[in-house]
Amino acid sequence: MTNQFSPPRLFDYATSELSQDATLIWLLSWADPKYKDTNKYLHECAKELIRLFTNKDANFKITSITPWKQWESIDVWIEINDCIELIIEDKTSCSEHNDQLERYKKIAEKWCKENNSTKKELHFAYVKTRSFNNIERDWVENTRKWKVFDRKDLLDVLTKYSSKITNDIFKDFYSYLYDLEQDELLFQKIPVTDWNGTQRIGFFKSIENSEMLKGSSWHYVNNRAGGFWCLWLPGFSSKQDNYYYYFQFENQKLVIKISVEDCKENKNRSELRSLAISELESALSSDSILYESLKKPARYGNGMHMTIKEIDEKAWLETDDKNHIKLKETLNKLKNLQNELGRILS
Repeated sequence: MTNQFSPPRLFDYATSELSQDATLIWLLSWADPKYKDTNKYLHECAKELIRLFTNKDANFKITSITPWKQWESIDVWIEINDCIELIIEDKTSCSEHNDQLERYKKIAEKWCKENNSTKKELHFAYVKTRSFNNIERDWVENTRKWKVFDRKDLLDVLTKYSSKITNDIFKDFYSYLYDLEQDELLFQKIPVTDWNGTQRIGFFKSIENSEMLKGSSWHYVNNRAGGFWCLWLPGFSSKQDNYYYYFQFENQKLVIKISVEDCKENKNRSELRSLAISELESALSSDSILYESLKKPARYGNGMHMTIKEIDEKAWLETDDKNHIKLKETLNKLKNLQNELGRILS
């Protein structure tokens, strides 16, 4: 995020993945020993990134770097010491599509076989500079078997050299990533009413990574109304039908929804919704923390995931006198609400 006094930055305008591909290739190329005396700190920074992506220790010696331009749709391909192939899938905000990670792995393995290079080390790095949820991370690491590197991983390296490197491209790239990180963390430093989508991501990541709310996840939902940032908590099965209840944030609004995706009975969705509302209301007692916090939504939907109640903000949010979120207390409130929903449905 730039302010009115900041000079224009390249990466405020060059926001595509192609621009980021070029930057990574440019930066990693500095690891070649022939550039050691040209810019000592860029050289050291690039070497550290190479070691990060290839899981090498500080004693690993780099003798040559050969960058390949985009080939077979692979974003970044770097050959190291003529014996290590580093394949990078570079992302800004989008995720894997069309089985690309599996295809790129097969392309690299085939190339090594056809070029009598089967003894070469192959390293596959998934680098993403915008935030992403743990479901995506687990999929890439455990199913696709690519090593994942996020924005913080890059910043941990770049920050070490940020005061030493004066190169404008490096400075722009570093400050761009740094500001993305700081924008997310602002959710704890500005009033809740001033949050934008970036601060909501920061809040949602705190929920997702908390020990007490394991199983939560988030993403962006595109719809005709303009879309929203969504986070859902683990749900609870209904006693009566094969659907389940769960809490979901829609931007800053917390609701209770039902999912009817797995319902096998021949009931239409409005009937299922009515059953769910009746079941929930019948289970509530006046001493429940949910009793006075539930509100009828402005409208009922008729999809596979339907809102049946909205939650008063006071029931889940804790703030200080400046309307800054008190994160620990808010997470505790959310956990209590989740426990209570499970209790009354058990």
